[in-house]
Amino acid sequence: MINDNWKVCEGDQFLDKISSIIQRAVPQKMKEMSFQEAIVVLEKGEKALEGILANAFDLMIPEKKDTKSQKISEFIEVIERGIVIPACDGKKIILESREVFQRIDSCFEEWKLNQPSVATEKAKFCVGKLVKDGTFDQIFASFNKDKDCLCSTQAQIPEFVRGNRRLLSNPEGLFFLIKEKEKFFVVRVRGSSDGALFVNVYEFGYDLVWRGSSVHRFIFPQL
Repeated sequence: MINDNWKVCEGDQFLDKISSIIQRAVPQKMKEMSFQEAIVVLEKGEKALEGILANAFDLMIPEKKDTKSQKISEFIEVIERGIVIPACDGKKIILESREVFQRIDSCFEEWKLNQPSVATEKAKFCVGKLVKDGTFDQIFASFNKDKDCLCSTQAQIPEFVRGNRRLLSNPEGLFFLIKEKEKFFVVRVRGSSDGALFVNVYEFGYDLVWRGSSVHRFIFPQL
């Protein structure tokens, strides 16, 4: 039985569902093999398939998120914690993420923000609400943390957005701190009326004052 708390019929129903999914996933080439040929292929790849399925199940199971708000600095109140981003190999860059972002700021190319970053492990992120007017420098300085530990990688940003489109109902968008070539930048992701996602980038020293009365959301690793 899959789960000791389930009835036998519930366990059978769960396994039937998995079997149905796997049958749909079997490629045509394998369906055209003889039984013995298919078994040999399956046995050779059994361990790899187990790993792939285990990772897939892990990603499907929703993580419990802590939505209790907490003001952690003069400018930021955390309104959600525990949002999980899967491990990333670091090779993905925003300029090559058009399956997620339909409109990409030309500054990514002009400023040569086009280099792969380091691989990252599965990580938890927080959503912070801006509660006081401030520039990027003032907002991030208020954490009293090394800015490096507040950064996301370019590979993590599309992963976060892909799994959390609900947060983009906010018209002011999501802000991520990144570090490229020893310089800090802030990436902003917004939705548009036609459903497309727009991503742009600001130099960290950009001195615009962001209003705490708006609904700006800052995304950063859980500290």
